[in-house]
Amino acid sequence: MAALVAITTLLALSGCVQIPTSGPVQPGVQIGVVEEPPRFQFTPAGPQTGDRELAIVSGFFGAMLAYPANPAVVQEFLTEKAAASWQPRSGTTVYADTLTYTIDARGQVRTEGERVGRLDERGVWMSSEGTPPLVRPVELVREKGEWRISNPPDGLYLSESYFERYYDSYALYFLDPTEQILVPDPVYLPVGEQTATLLMEGLVRGPTDWLGGAVESFVPSTAAPPLPVVVSGSGVAEVPLGGDPDPLPVDEQELLMAQIAWTLRQVPEISALDVTVGGSSLQVEEGVEDAAAAAGVVDVGFGEGYDPADSAASSKLFATRRDRLFDVAGDAVLPVPGPFGDGRVPVQAFAVDRTGQKAAVVTGDGRVRVGSLADGADDPGVWLRGGRQLLRPEWDFAGLLWIMDRSPGRPLAYVLRGGRQRRIELAGDVPTDVRAFSLARNGTRVAVIEGTGQRARLLVGRVVRPTDGSLDMRIDRWRVVRTPGLELQDFRDVAWSTPTELAVVARERDEVPQLFTVGIDGSYALASTLLQREAVSVAASSTESLPTVVCTADGRLWVQGVDRWELLVERRLRQPSYVE
Repeated sequence: MAALVAITTLLALSGCVQIPTSGPVQPGVQIGVVEEPPRFQFTPAGPQTGDRELAIVSGFFGAMLAYPANPAVVQEFLTEKAAASWQPRSGTTVYADTLTYTIDARGQVRTEGERVGRLDERGVWMSSEGTPPLVRPVELVREKGEWRISNPPDGLYLSESYFERYYDSYALYFLDPTEQILVPDPVYLPVGEQTATLLMEGLVRGPTDWLGGAVESFVPSTAAPPLPVVVSGSGVAEVPLGGDPDPLPVDEQELLMAQIAWTLRQVPEISALDVTVGGSSLQVEEGVEDAAAAAGVVDVGFGEGYDPADSAASSKLFATRRDRLFDVAGDAVLPVPGPFGDGRVPVQAFAVDRTGQKAAVVTGDGRVRVGSLADGADDPGVWLRGGRQLLRPEWDFAGLLWIMDRSPGRPLAYVLRGGRQRRIELAGDVPTDVRAFSLARNGTRVAVIEGTGQRARLLVGRVVRPTDGSLDMRIDRWRVVRTPGLELQDFRDVAWSTPTELAVVARERDEVPQLFTVGIDGSYALASTLLQREAVSVAASSTESLPTVVCTADGRLWVQGVDRWELLVERRLRQPSYVE
């Protein structure tokens, strides 16, 4: 759905296009930014004396388009019994901008429209693809001489234009099981004064169903739903959590504050936090303002060390040429030191770890070899043997190496540390013909491309990691990522561009394969500026300052400039990849 746009900031490159390796930070240029539509307050009228059936039903659905939301007006169109049982927060249906109403001989009003998508009661987006059109039979009865609805559908029904104007995509933040990195859980919520409170309500409830069991939360189990979050004129948000007033352990206070800070920093008005649990302020050292001025007040930027994009990782870009590995630094394209760069170890596919100092390489004999990229390093060791059709390896934030073998019938997956390896359990509706594989920086989701041509699909799977840091991993709860508004097929490659977005090379109808940005919940898909060449692979990084790089069939690397694609380097290269 083109209207559901997550606006991204792209690095605009000019002149001799290159990736800077030093120098001062310079302000970037935003491209492709769409001005947000203005938000106006709107309070629809309730039913009028003598309204007929069609007016009551259209008024009922129209009253849901109030801003801010006003359920009390919606309930005025219902019988007293129906008003008492109606559940506006049980979910949200988004429909194309018009509904039609027809009345039959029995006085029942048939409401019809085109279904665009749905939010569950937590705000998780669910695609409408494959679902029947929206049809709601609505019954009316006379109550106190006026027509009223007796069987209202639970939940809200919102037009697409209302949804894009008054709702936005947010994330609730939780910790990976080893408590080292944050994991976003995307939801849609209405924009306004209530947003911060709704975010905290979601955080208190814990992860949504799909992610539950794969992440940890340090919101106290005794915490009651929070009181409204109040933001002062100076930007300090008071966050009163209920629960046990006894102090939490110091390490848990830090983890809880990181969750809250990353969740509430999405609200532009908030610059600092005053969090209390059972009336006691959370006490952390990092990011605390002048204690004499405001004891317990913490900057909303707290918790950078838990960044889900792992922005502290190296920003180096690598690529291959004639089975050798190259370091791409601006115009300087140099072979890496040692056997991966001098041709002694042929490089079919590779991944460089987050330090930029160690590489894992798939060789032609079905082996995975790992070694240092430093001058004079020892020969790379063999970490895996006997692979049949090994895909590009992936490192995670914890230094574990992930391998996918797309053996015919059912793929095999491995996680390796040093010379030790463990097969990953693949559960649920496992994709069979895996063609590409990418692991999110936070290690909690994988994206795969299954199949080729018109039957190719993009899927995301959930990673369940043990809390003790061992190698007992499982990938389950696979779901197909739909691309609303864009009929994508022939998926070629996939990489994580943010913790909640994928950079995908695919074809739209009869066009040549291009770059697309797809939300992992399937709520939006965005086409990039047209690249007049066939794209075959993509390199993306969750680090915002690094541009997405596309490799075309002729071995050229391209980055998106202000209004067009620009050549990154003159030399022909393949398989561009940032550190994993």
